[in-house]
Amino acid sequence: MKATLGSSSPLLRSIVFDSFNPSLMGDALQGGQLAHVQLGPGRFRGTLWQSTLEEARIDWGRYNLPLVAVGELPRDVVTIGLLLHAGPESGSSEGRRLSGDDLLVIPEGHGLHIRLSPGTEWISLQVRRTALEAMGIELPSTVSTIHRIEPIDRAAVHSAAADLACIFGPGGAGDSGSASARALAACHSELVDVFARVIGTGQPSKVRGEAERRRILNRVDEYLESDNLAPLRMDAVCLAAGTTLHTLERTFRDALGVSPKRYFSLRRLAEARTALLEAAARRDSGASVTDIATGCGFVHLGRFSVDYKAAYGESPSDTLKGRA
Repeated sequence: MKATLGSSSPLLRSIVFDSFNPSLMGDALQGGQLAHVQLGPGRFRGTLWQSTLEEARIDWGRYNLPLVAVGELPRDVVTIGLLLHAGPESGSSEGRRLSGDDLLVIPEGHGLHIRLSPGTEWISLQVRRTALEAMGIELPSTVSTIHRIEPIDRAAVHSAAADLACIFGPGGAGDSGSASARALAACHSELVDVFARVIGTGQPSKVRGEAERRRILNRVDEYLESDNLAPLRMDAVCLAAGTTLHTLERTFRDALGVSPKRYFSLRRLAEARTALLEAAARRDSGASVTDIATGCGFVHLGRFSVDYKAAYGESPSDTLKGRA
């Protein structure tokens, strides 16, 4: 149950995951505050690379299992994302199916509800709005937009990603020489130019029903955070979200790919895993699986253990003891 930090220069960071660790994944998009929920059973494995320059930030991830990421994005930059590889299924953002041909543009401080399919590899660029405006690109400030990326531009993105891989690899990320710094700046510049060209071509398509789905999802998240220990009642959830059960079910299946109840269960499992990992890292001898499980809203401890092992491939006690 390790998350191995790789390069950690001011410009570069890499993390290798051999199990699901929601805490370390919280800033998968730099400056954001994201909660991750593992949707499929099995041993999670993934890699996250991040680079930071004054003019832009790049986040690049690869995961083997399906995930949902929910939270708020940075308030100072526009976030632009692309699926480099979508796995056998498509991903989705707030119910809108995403393919490898879709460039997702999200304004500053916007909420994110995105589902990633198994085997997804993605890349994200964060850039200031003023930099895009300097290139004659105007973007809405309240809604996400999706732009089609042509094969020639996809190839340019993959080329930049390959260059990044070389920088992060042996002799690249660990070396803080001027050559690596120049190569990193060139990758940033290439991605900014390609994404700006895509966004500037044609008219973006507004995600249909995005505002309503976002409202429902945000209200449900607020309700769960405020009443985490109470037994889950769908009538109370619908009341908090201001919607009907039918609309709630459809919103979750469209946006996250699972039913509301399944999402609630997976979210609580993720919270329990976070607490168990943190207790193990502190070597907290007073921590117990029972206390952590009940603190995350689980009533049936036997069922919790079974569901936890099915989701993460290890028992809660093994996580707490650091034996994964």
